[in-house]
Amino acid sequence: MKRFGLLFVLIFVIFGCVEEHTIEFAESNILEDNNAVVEINIPVAQGNSSVNTSINNSINNEIIEILDFSENEPTPVTIDEAIRNFDNEYAKIKSDFPESPMVWEATFDGEETYQSSEFITIALSSYLNTGGAHGTAMVTMLNFDAKSGSVIEFSSLIEDHEGFEKLVERHFQEAINRKKNSEFQNYFWDKGFSLPESIGFSEDGLILFYNVYEIAPYSEGATEFVIPFEEVQNYLSRY
Repeated sequence: MKRFGLLFVLIFVIFGCVEEHTIEFAESNILEDNNAVVEINIPVAQGNSSVNTSINNSINNEIIEILDFSENEPTPVTIDEAIRNFDNEYAKIKSDFPESPMVWEATFDGEETYQSSEFITIALSSYLNTGGAHGTAMVTMLNFDAKSGSVIEFSSLIEDHEGFEKLVERHFQEAINRKKNSEFQNYFWDKGFSLPESIGFSEDGLILFYNVYEIAPYSEGATEFVIPFEEVQNYLSRY
């Protein structure tokens, strides 16, 4: 009996000392203003594990895709290449229209909004101004599998699509009702309600973010709201 008791204690100590692995993030800051202005402030997963590398690559690729304006050049592989190409494209425009005071601008800010044993969510906000009537601001929610570092499409987590959509529509209407000075009614242009492209996790629940131009006219701005976990858990396969 003593041998079994000792074995039980040993197992308890071993497993009791196992801590949940947490990925540590540090902020990376880049500022380039040779011709165009590019400022990047994003979280970087620390360490050389495959999980961390996958997360960092996905964040970088999102930024590279937004910065890539070249049509005849190969797609940039690194952020440095993307910044250089973005700067070169602006320099070409500037050489054709030297009298124009417009300066191309790109700003990126990332934030870790959630981390658990299942998921990690990074909210990436971007602002791009390349000479239009106004710049374009956008928020992208990147959800990662905490065990593999791969990007998860949020739609794959929805188990009851119909019920989840009804829940989101109710919260969306409440968010619209809270908006001040908003007289616009037809947010979805008679096409019926649809989920936002950006959905991610936070400590308070699900963040749902409708970017400018995704619904309604530009003047209405973005629409953001949070649904508590206790309201969404029955509609998701895991969270």
